[in-house]
Amino acid sequence: MTREPAGAAPAEDELRQIQSTLGWQVLHTYRSAVSSSRVLRSVHSVLTWPARRLVRAPAPRDGSDQLTQFHASIGWRVLAGYRRLIRSSGLLSSVHAAAGWPVRKLVARRRRAAAVAAATAADGGRRIMSGAESPWRGRGEGWRRPGAGNPAHRHLRYPLYLPSPALTPFERLVSTLHWSVVKCTVCGGLAPLYIEHENLRETGICARCHARTRHRQLAYVVCHSLSTARGLKLRNLRDVARLESLVVYNTESKGAIHDVLSRRADYLCSEYLDPALASGTVVNGIMHQDLMSLSFPSESIDVVLSSDVFEHVADPYQGHAEVHRVLRPGGRHVFTVPFYQTEFLDEVRATVDAQGNLVHHLEPVYHQDPVRLSEGVLVYTIFSVEMLARLRRIGFRTHVYLLHSYWHGMMGPNGLLFEAIKE
Repeated sequence: MTREPAGAAPAEDELRQIQSTLGWQVLHTYRSAVSSSRVLRSVHSVLTWPARRLVRAPAPRDGSDQLTQFHASIGWRVLAGYRRLIRSSGLLSSVHAAAGWPVRKLVARRRRAAAVAAATAADGGRRIMSGAESPWRGRGEGWRRPGAGNPAHRHLRYPLYLPSPALTPFERLVSTLHWSVVKCTVCGGLAPLYIEHENLRETGICARCHARTRHRQLAYVVCHSLSTARGLKLRNLRDVARLESLVVYNTESKGAIHDVLSRRADYLCSEYLDPALASGTVVNGIMHQDLMSLSFPSESIDVVLSSDVFEHVADPYQGHAEVHRVLRPGGRHVFTVPFYQTEFLDEVRATVDAQGNLVHHLEPVYHQDPVRLSEGVLVYTIFSVEMLARLRRIGFRTHVYLLHSYWHGMMGPNGLLFEAIKE
């Protein structure tokens, strides 16, 4: 019977300890990115050739094949050298601990949020969608681009099949690290970006203003559209907040966009509080508005903003008609909605009949409600190309943007945003 030498840890325990470190996650993500691209493999091979010539591979170790492979890689040796370096100095160890604190805090918060979402989804039989799942993802794996079998698919413009894999190597890296740095289009600051999960549209939280990816997408289009219309250079919503003679109506009274624009004297905001209330009623300082029956005068507003709101309206096109009524000629409604990029007709999940009864046509789905945190808000419609035609009949000319910019924190394949301009 043999024994391990005193003080030696089993290979499995060592491997498990390695895989729990942030450094291993960085190395693993880098290797996955390099393995996914022939060009990156070639660049990696050229850049590491001197190191492979200078540094001999260590002798094989006892343990699993995966552990042996890790210890034999140059990346692991660089990481091990870095760990020895920071452990040799109290100052370097303190700097490393301070730099890694936001990441450790984010990972812990992500685990708590996942546990809360799982518990909420099971509560009362309601399926309340968290940020980790979204109708923007489409209808299963079959909706991704079919591949290189048909050369004509590289010219395909609709349906908007997602690439496979859906995330770029850089996006997979920041999703694994849960961290990046961006120039936020909401607050205008150069700030850390915290990423909670791989659905990048619903995360990417700015450390300064707490704006998410879809908020920055909305701010980006608002700034550039108003810059063109007024002959100015607006870089972020703080610049928009300083404009004169601009009436902005935001369909939300909370969040990063509201915090920046609320400094304007002619800024309007509302929430849907209770169906028994008349539009325009103020409750505890918050204005109630039913988007299907707005209380604002006709042609009184320049810009309307809504972020994932109209899917929760029982008759969304009645809501769009009301927005068209209150907008001035040339005014614009900048908005996001869940949008099937591979379909042609809207998916009507629920309606209200003539007697006022709620009728479910598909399994009920609820989104998280920022006003009533303990409840969910029902999804009536998920939109598709049909929406563009119906908006045109109302009197809008709609621009469809597919936004993507690492620098502005607009990542992920589902950066769709709509700008409906009243003619």
